[in-house]
Amino acid sequence: MAEFNRALDLQVRTSAALKQAALLGAHGFPRQGLAHLDHLATEPEQAYRPSFGMPRVHAWVLQRQQYWPRELAHLRATLRDDATQQTPATDDTHPAR
Repeated sequence: MAEFNRALDLQVRTSAALKQAALLGAHGFPRQGLAHLDHLATEPEQAYRPSFGMPRVHAWVLQRQQYWPRELAHLRATLRDDATQQTPATDDTHPAR
């Protein structure tokens, strides 16, 4: 998780943070996935300026549809549900390295 946070610090990208948090959750570490999303929330947003053409249109559509906020909310809910279903025996606060 420390490496994920470090990478996110270098280039704040919601898409990368979502993938990393989902990866943590999929491997049995939903609490760490939530902590990673919390780390994303502390980072100042970097303006993403896509190039002209379809990349710009795609970014505009995602923004208009509130895609990233919806995806963040959905992943948070999933990770939260997974974390509450973990038993103490399966809960490990230190993900494998």
